[in-house]
Amino acid sequence: MKTKALYELVIAPDMQVRDINEQTVNKYVQALHAGAVFPPIDIEAGTCKVVCGNHRVLAMQKLLTPILKCPFVSMCLRALSTLCV
Repeated sequence: MKTKALYELVIAPDMQVRDINEQTVNKYVQALHAGAVFPPIDIEAGTCKVVCGNHRVLAMQKLLTPILKCPFVSMCLRALSTLCV
């Protein structure tokens, strides 16, 4: 599985499907702290813009140092319309 450092990932407003929910981020922080494993983050091919996984990225950034590597799946932007709805 490919990885990127958390600090490389970009949460861009133009890629947001839904608003960030702090309660969801905090729930994910607790789950990560308890040892949960989440699916890979989906990023736009050729960039580090997060397509799907904004809440997971924010939770990992809150809990861990931004140097940590996280798994990701690169995808083309056209796939955005069928994911994360």
